[in-house]
Amino acid sequence: MASGKTLHIWFACAALLGSACATKPFNVKPRPIAPPEEFRARVSAGSIELRAGAIRDEDYLYRTFDANLILAGVLAVKVSITNGGAESVDLKSLRFSLNRAGQSKRPIEPRRAFKSLVKYYKIKAYNPKGYKVALADFVSYGLDARVPLPPGESRWGLIFFEIAAEQPEKTGVVLSVKGLGAVELTLNVD
Repeated sequence: MASGKTLHIWFACAALLGSACATKPFNVKPRPIAPPEEFRARVSAGSIELRAGAIRDEDYLYRTFDANLILAGVLAVKVSITNGGAESVDLKSLRFSLNRAGQSKRPIEPRRAFKSLVKYYKIKAYNPKGYKVALADFVSYGLDARVPLPPGESRWGLIFFEIAAEQPEKTGVVLSVKGLGAVELTLNVD
């Protein structure tokens, strides 16, 4: 039978061990104002210019998100939209899809992409506050389509897609965009 003092020491050790887990599951860097370099594709629809590119640089992903999204089955596509017109553009109607190897995929929410990372890295113990901070930092990279894009301004963000973790081919990845005019825009992002 443990004495009261031994029990107190045991709880103190458990608290110290628990505080060691008081970190974020991922040390996500704050979102920069400028988008990552090198957009592989560019297309225009009237006064709107759209640039996009898949992020396959695993070193960049690890430096930015403290994780390898590709190994976790997530492909991040960076998108930049520039409004060269005189009117604001409603981005709520934008619909993205990723087409590769004859399959079409819809984007996943940044929260779901983050959860895929947690699952892939088998993170079971973390500080809830650290989790919330890392999640908020990760979600901040998503493309904000809720707010109209004012004239003469640009906006960038990432769109996340689930992919096969074994990463079959690196070519022939096409991003399709609907909602910017009457035509569907396609960009080869690889």
